[in-house]
Amino acid sequence: MKRIAAACSAFVVPVFMMCYIPAASAAPPPNSIVLVNDTIADGDRTNQALPDSIALFKAQTNTTVSVAPGAATFNWSTTTSADLVLGYFAPAGMPVSLGVGDALTIQLTFSFTGLNPVGIPGTQSPGLRFGVFDSRGSRVETDTTSASQAAYNGDTGYALFTPFYQSPPATVPTAFDFRRRVVLTSTNLFNSNNDFLPSVGSSGTPPNFVDATDYTLVYRIARLSATETQFYASITGGSLDNTYNYSVTETSATPTRPSTTSSGAYRARTSRRP
Repeated sequence: MKRIAAACSAFVVPVFMMCYIPAASAAPPPNSIVLVNDTIADGDRTNQALPDSIALFKAQTNTTVSVAPGAATFNWSTTTSADLVLGYFAPAGMPVSLGVGDALTIQLTFSFTGLNPVGIPGTQSPGLRFGVFDSRGSRVETDTTSASQAAYNGDTGYALFTPFYQSPPATVPTAFDFRRRVVLTSTNLFNSNNDFLPSVGSSGTPPNFVDATDYTLVYRIARLSATETQFYASITGGSLDNTYNYSVTETSATPTRPSTTSSGAYRARTSRRP
């Protein structure tokens, strides 16, 4: 696995990222291989020096980024509805393989600035789409001016769709929704929900999130057998304890990479819908 990607509907401040394999808990067990452990201590979000530093790139010109030791702040402009943030957690040409009994865990700590306020119209849909994909050796290793890139065509993988509200609307979305990317011809990785249907599994009611509070997302992919892939996600922080989580197992004779092998890509899309 190589490419990680994410999308969110509010200003996001990543303050910590860790990837490791295998993974049985939120903290890496003694026999884990740590792929990334970046606290942004160097104050640089474009330095790729694994495992201590992962470069994080944005896709929208109007998104501004401020970086200081310990945090990187991505600010969507008022004209930007979403942005894609991506990084690579394995060196080029060295894909990560998951054997039966192995798992990949990603732990990301973040906070919000400007999260959609209470009372906002129900048409607003702030949320995160967070995925791990097989980049197949193709890499985007710089900030770009568009979320559409030829390198994303053909990427297989799985994503988590999860909403963030200060106060959920009348029609409340599902808290955790795991999806497999099934339409591979799009060059815009997270642009269409239909590229990730049907859902592998979804459940839960989202809580209220608040600004200026550290939250930690744990996202895990585990190979239980040759045909079973388990997905797990939890978000803790603020008033949220470890009960805000969801797990589902997909049974398939043809599991999608990166549940088996990935070139190590992380791609995330964050969307801010004014």
